[in-house]
Amino acid sequence: MKKYILPIIITLFTLFIAAKYIPLEQLSRIPKQITLKGLLIGVILYLISYVIVALRWRVLFAEGLGGKIEASPFLLLLMSGAHQFYGNFLPARTGDLTILYLAKKHLKIETALSMSSLIIARALDFLALGILGLFFIIWQRRNIRSLNAGHWIFTFCLIGIPMLGILLSLLWGRQIAGGLEHLGAPQISGRAKPVPKRLVLFLARIVTILSERKSGVFYMKCLGISFLLMLVRIGLFSAFAFYSHDAISPFAAPLIGLSTLVVSTIPLQGFMGVGPFEGGWVLGYVLAGRPAERGLIMAMNAHLIIIILLVVLGSLSNFILLRRR
Repeated sequence: MKKYILPIIITLFTLFIAAKYIPLEQLSRIPKQITLKGLLIGVILYLISYVIVALRWRVLFAEGLGGKIEASPFLLLLMSGAHQFYGNFLPARTGDLTILYLAKKHLKIETALSMSSLIIARALDFLALGILGLFFIIWQRRNIRSLNAGHWIFTFCLIGIPMLGILLSLLWGRQIAGGLEHLGAPQISGRAKPVPKRLVLFLARIVTILSERKSGVFYMKCLGISFLLMLVRIGLFSAFAFYSHDAISPFAAPLIGLSTLVVSTIPLQGFMGVGPFEGGWVLGYVLAGRPAERGLIMAMNAHLIIIILLVVLGSLSNFILLRRR
C-alpha cells in the first residue's frame, strides 16, 4: 500500500491544479460547435500521435545506444504521455526537459544523449512544419487571403534554422565542442568546477554527441516520423474545423490545422499552453477568409478537448510511472 501513497498524492495534486484552470462549464457548449464525428476522429488521431511520439523516442534512443534499447513499447508510451503532459503543464515549454529525467530514470540513458535526442526531434519537427507550410502556401496561394512577405519569411525560417543547426553540428560539431571544453576547463587543478563551467562542459558533451550522429538513414527516418506526426496533428485540428457547425471547406480546414500547429510552437504561453493555440486558430480563420471571432470560439472548444485528453492520459501515465519506481 505504501508504494501507492506518493503516486496518488502527486496525481491528485496535478489533477487539482489542472482542474482549477480548466473551464469545465464550457463542456456543454462543445457539441454546439463540433459534431460527434469530428470529436471521435480528433480523439483517435490524438491517440495515434502518442504512438508516433513513442516510436520516435525508440528510434532516437536506440540510435544513440548503438541500435539496442531495452524498453517495452508500453513503457515508451507511458513516458510519452507523461512528457506531453508536463510539456504543456509547465510554462514556456520548460516541461519539455522532463524527458531528460524520464529517460535517465526508466531507461538509464545519460542526460546528454537525451538532450541531443530532444534537440534533433524538435529541429526536425520545425523542418517538417516549414516544408509542409511552404508546399501548402504554394498549393493554396490563390485561396489564402492576407498573405504577405512575413508569412514567407517565417516559413523559410522554420526550414532554414533547423537545417543550419543540424549542418553546424555535423560539419563543425567537434570544433565547437572542443571550444566549449576549453572554456569549461578548470583554471586551478584539483578544484571542483563551478556550476557555469559544468554547464559549458555539459553543452560540449551534447554537441559532441550530435556531431557523432551522422547516419543519413537515421535522419531520414526521424524526419519521416516528424512528417507523419505533423500530418496527424494537422488532421486532428482539421477534423475539429471541418466537422464544426461553421461549414469549413476541406481546403480551409488543413490551413487552420497547420496555422494552429505552427503558432503553438512559439514558447510564449501561459498555463496549459493558453495563448498561441488560440492565436493559431484565429490566424487560420483569417487566412481562410473566415471571421476571426469564430476562430477564437472554435479555438476555446478545441483547446478544452485537447487539455482534457492531455490531463487524463498524462496523469494516468505519470501515475503508472511513479508506481514503477
